[in-house]
Amino acid sequence: MEGIPSPTETLWTPELEVALLTAMIDHKPVGINRHLQMAIIWDRMNKLCNGTDLSSDDLWKHLETLYDLHILDDMEQIDMSEFTPFTLPEDQSTTTSREEVESCVSDSRESRDSELTSISSKITDSRSSTPTSQGPGRRKNFKK
Repeated sequence: MEGIPSPTETLWTPELEVALLTAMIDHKPVGINRHLQMAIIWDRMNKLCNGTDLSSDDLWKHLETLYDLHILDDMEQIDMSEFTPFTLPEDQSTTTSREEVESCVSDSRESRDSELTSISSKITDSRSSTPTSQGPGRRKNFKK
């Protein structure tokens, strides 16, 4: 019988159809990102229809009954002739020698160490110039 779904097929109720169309808002499962878009649609369907056990295959099969996905997919093809391949400028080397990397790391460590020494000496200087006992005028009581 054609109208009765097999036990493994999903019975698409009007509520499921509405949930599918709602899940597809802003996400069309065609083009280069069709599988990513389907994963988002599938996730949204699971959130909208608690308790339904829909697979992405169920969604693909049902969408194929509603739309001609092959034609829609062809309409979404990206014209790659518009894009130019990425290349690095010729004057820049694409490889870095081990010595260059070690030199940069060494310079960075030396800079960091000198900066830490400077900060440490400033802290030490400020501690030695601060009086150890505070008079009654210096202490503030914020409790009311």
